[in-house]
Amino acid sequence: MTRNAFSNNQYLKSVKIMDGIPAIGNYAFDNCQNLESVVIPNSVTEIGEYTFRDNISLKELNLPDSIEKIGKYAFANCTSVQKLHIPNKLKEIPEYAFNGLTSCLELEIPSSVETISNWGFQGWNSLKNLNIPESVKFIGDKAFSRCNIQTLVIPDNVTSIGKQAFNYCKSLETVVWSKGATTIDAQTFYECNKLREITIPNTVTVIQSAAFSYTALQKLIIPSSVQVIGNSTFTNCQLIDVTFENPNNLITCGTPASKYWAFGNQNIGIALYCTSDGEYVDFATQGFKEAERIQVEGDDFENLGHGLWKVKSTMRSFPSKIKYSYNIIEDNPATVIGGEVDLIVKKTHKITFMCDGNILETKYYVEGEDFVFPNIPVRDGYTGIWNYDESDITGDKIIEVIYKALPVVEVDSIVIPQNDQLNWKDQFIFKDADGNKIDNVIFKGKVDTRKAGIYHLTYQVTDQWGGQMSGQCQVRVCSLPTLVGSDNVEIPIDTLFNPKGYFVFEDEDGNKINNVTFIGTLNSHQEGIYVLEYEVIDQWNQKLNGKCQVRVLRSPIINLDPDNNDSLNNDHVKDDLSDNNHKDN
Repeated sequence: MTRNAFSNNQYLKSVKIMDGIPAIGNYAFDNCQNLESVVIPNSVTEIGEYTFRDNISLKELNLPDSIEKIGKYAFANCTSVQKLHIPNKLKEIPEYAFNGLTSCLELEIPSSVETISNWGFQGWNSLKNLNIPESVKFIGDKAFSRCNIQTLVIPDNVTSIGKQAFNYCKSLETVVWSKGATTIDAQTFYECNKLREITIPNTVTVIQSAAFSYTALQKLIIPSSVQVIGNSTFTNCQLIDVTFENPNNLITCGTPASKYWAFGNQNIGIALYCTSDGEYVDFATQGFKEAERIQVEGDDFENLGHGLWKVKSTMRSFPSKIKYSYNIIEDNPATVIGGEVDLIVKKTHKITFMCDGNILETKYYVEGEDFVFPNIPVRDGYTGIWNYDESDITGDKIIEVIYKALPVVEVDSIVIPQNDQLNWKDQFIFKDADGNKIDNVIFKGKVDTRKAGIYHLTYQVTDQWGGQMSGQCQVRVCSLPTLVGSDNVEIPIDTLFNPKGYFVFEDEDGNKINNVTFIGTLNSHQEGIYVLEYEVIDQWNQKLNGKCQVRVLRSPIINLDPDNNDSLNNDHVKDDLSDNNHKDN
């Protein structure tokens, strides 16, 4: 297809290129602003320069894998494209080839690509995820500038990254980069405002000017391989912790003679703590490394050592800014870090932590923020807690330790009837130091209430103060009472009948049970068969109900239980002896 074949045609809405065409010439569909779809056949192996540039209505680019070469600006500023397939035979992404695809949500770079040229994917501000394949060796200037990526992994094979390659990626937070490149070029990550973490490869020897300027870096390790750091390389970051693995290898760091510092001003808000004892700036609590070496400019502050500076009492009002500085590498003015930062006034209270009348620690905390308690001295058999009212943490306070005895078990052994329901937390009783029942108990073990026996459980109990106790408890599942002997007896007529003397019940331990009630009517003067109902209750409150039979036979009167007279006229078993002179006919 020839050069400029349909260039600037505003009537085209769709294009289907005939099969058999091997190439699409330069500017063939350049600036066709109403072109919405294009179908490219597998016969095409080359797309020229500026071929589909500024096709702002095109929504999808499905480039066949037959394509081996794409010219510069081929698809630049196709701002409506949301989906793109890059051919898997391409070795190079030319300059500006896919620049300005602002609506594209995904990017899959094939593993055939070795070079991503200048401005190749610049301005993809809808792109959040980027996967650069291991095949890539070169990334050009501004190749991914102004993209919306959040995490970046740079492959080990990348040996060169151009100027401003990732600058203005304002959502970028983390860069993983282990080895490969020897130079980090100028403004590579300039104004990546959210970038807080990066590992500089130990192959890097040169970091050019403003490479990380205006990022959110707070902690930085400079590998021993680095020899040159350019002007303003790390200015206007948030650095508070910088380490040189081998400072002796550093040859150049900015241009101090011209007041072009490599680290320079850091955009940090420093807290000004206003306490009842005075006003302080504490660089150590802000996380500054080597805080004791920090110097503060002016006569308004008194150095108390260890990074703590006190506002002098002669001041009539709080300062709004503070100028500080220190050399990352001691005695090396080229590595000076600092600047003029805002002071953030924080109302602060003093807490004195005490135990047994002794001061453990004094701390200052900002009103409205959580504070950290010091460790409580250990006391065997007790749990130490801080005695304070959480609803009234204002003003200076003295907070003392009180000790609470560990939980105790009051009932660790229970007996339950067979087939009864086991409710562990109600039947085992644990109490805290104040005598309150503890419900926070974890039991481990199994109890089968269908089977009589002794079962052991382990428990762990935790009281309201965090005190813990563990141990073992016992559950005894008892079998029901049993009738000793037969439930069918014979007695002679006119016998003074005591059912407890004939029907004996025992518990699981073989003890005789006296709590037995018989219900029914028996006439010992009348021959016949009598059925009585009984209810037996043992010491564990287990009940046994059943029936027994008494057969009265014609026979002389015999007192079978002369020593037990209380049963002759049992309230429930009625012995019909209305005629003491009754005789058999």
